[in-house]
Amino acid sequence: MFNLPVSRLESFPMSLMNKICVQRNGMDDSLFMTATILLYNRVSDLKLTYTMNDNKDVESISLNPEVYSFHWFRNVDSNPDDLLKPIKKNFKTIEKLPTHEKFLSDQLKMSIWIRLMPNENTVCIFSPNCTLQSWHCMQFFIPKYFSIFKEKPLTKEEISFLETLTFKMNGNYISKLTDLTNSDSFRSYLLKGQLEAFEKKLFERKVESARRNLTVLEETMNRAMDEYRQACEKRIEAMALVDGLKTMADQIDEHTELQDYLINNPRICNVSLSDSKISYIVKTYLAPHHIDEWDVISKYKQSFDQYINSNFTNRDDIKLLLDAIFSEDRNLKVRMCAYFSLDYFGSTATSQIDYNFAAANKELANYIPNPHLHYHNCFGQNKEAILEQLKNGDAIGAIECSIACTQRINIHERASFRPFVQNLLNTEGKCIVAEDGTEMTPKEAVAYLKGSNNV
Repeated sequence: MFNLPVSRLESFPMSLMNKICVQRNGMDDSLFMTATILLYNRVSDLKLTYTMNDNKDVESISLNPEVYSFHWFRNVDSNPDDLLKPIKKNFKTIEKLPTHEKFLSDQLKMSIWIRLMPNENTVCIFSPNCTLQSWHCMQFFIPKYFSIFKEKPLTKEEISFLETLTFKMNGNYISKLTDLTNSDSFRSYLLKGQLEAFEKKLFERKVESARRNLTVLEETMNRAMDEYRQACEKRIEAMALVDGLKTMADQIDEHTELQDYLINNPRICNVSLSDSKISYIVKTYLAPHHIDEWDVISKYKQSFDQYINSNFTNRDDIKLLLDAIFSEDRNLKVRMCAYFSLDYFGSTATSQIDYNFAAANKELANYIPNPHLHYHNCFGQNKEAILEQLKNGDAIGAIECSIACTQRINIHERASFRPFVQNLLNTEGKCIVAEDGTEMTPKEAVAYLKGSNNV
């Protein structure tokens, strides 16, 4: 399809071209002829613009809806939407034709992008380069570019005329054009002297394609050799690691660093070991963070209305409690917990969603689950740090990273911060600890902050 482009056409009378063309440069006159044939009987006082640009000057795109405009931008190697951003506000809409783009890209063996500005009767074509073949392919889709063809569909004769653009022998297309301009048929003219050049070009492309395939194979072989050499080096390192670890395993002491860490660490409980997996619960406190951001949030008192419930009916009490937890002058600490499961050899880290902490350990009824982990199994950037420690064989380092992960929440993430506050306000556990060590429920903490003696 689209095998043989029209290389030259008899021009319309110059007086007619000057009357219809508002602007033109660098284009084959066949675009003018084809567009004129299809639009002349549909648009009164037809005006055309067609330009070719090498400098990606999108500022030159026509904005006049009374002029049917074609713009070709060459030397565009990637999606052109970034080019259009500076002038996007100048157009009511910019539409795409992805199906036609793919069809043309496959046919022409190069990337083609089409952008329509339907309200301005403008079409822009972007491609790495422009050939007569590709330009004549574009003409085939003229009826897809402009809404006038929805109002006045193509006739059978016009469809037949457009279809001739796809023929290897362009005689029908030439015949219809020359009938319109009272010229002779160009069939013999087009074929004379072109077949030889066409076949030569065809073989040149085949040679170039074969050469590219050969280059790709050579590059693939070189990469494979490099990967093989790197794999050999890593194999030697792995064998040495195996020998070293085996020696350490054979000489292991009764008490290892990991054993001492887990047994004597008050922040870790309910440890469970199975093969290469270790599961445990972290008990810690919410770490000071988001201080500056909280000062901004705290100024909008009405934002605390969303947390009012049967336990806390006064937004000022809610604000008082949260300020004591998050502000720079914080004087209350919140107990936080999270469940973790690490695969020491598989290098994976998960947090069981909706884990029943109170059932696992009664003391944990006095802790608030970290919302990122408890509801979304989301570690954020901490996951990379945990996996890196596991990869390096540092189980203690991985656990320390998980503790740090438990100590932080994102106050700007509604999906996590809202359930955190709701859990805090609804719990009856003593999840609040004052600076003097007093343990309190959230209600007791509000009374404490107000100076009540009921705590």
